[in-house]
Amino acid sequence: MFNDADARRELLISVRSLNWMLRDSLSPICNKHGLTIPQYFVLAILSKNPPLTMTDICKKMNIQRTNISPLYKGMEKDGLVERTRNDVDRRSFWITITDYGQSLLDEIDVELNETLDKYADQFPEDDFEEAYDGIHKLYKIVDAVEFEG
Repeated sequence: MFNDADARRELLISVRSLNWMLRDSLSPICNKHGLTIPQYFVLAILSKNPPLTMTDICKKMNIQRTNISPLYKGMEKDGLVERTRNDVDRRSFWITITDYGQSLLDEIDVELNETLDKYADQFPEDDFEEAYDGIHKLYKIVDAVEFEG
């Protein structure tokens, strides 16, 4: 199936549509708490993997380092994250989530989970597990592909 160009194109369209649907669902919740979606993801990544360098965060978010600096500076100014000098490499810094950033992330996660729980009983648990596994497999495939251009 995946060798078919139409199937590949349909997969790309579906992934893009899913991205927009998730953005449209997540954005109002983040905005209500004064965050953007990228800020939410930075907090979520730091909450799971503290501490990280800016380069580490960029890799996990798949964004350019030049895009993270303004995002980070605003988050630091707002008290969501803080940085400390990396003792191993004095040119870089460790970024960590603050208690305030963690509490904001927790509030958003509660609201997200309440929203998702409203619909969870409409689908079998196996569907969620298969979707989770499929998304992770797709991520690995796409991550391994090097597009030229």
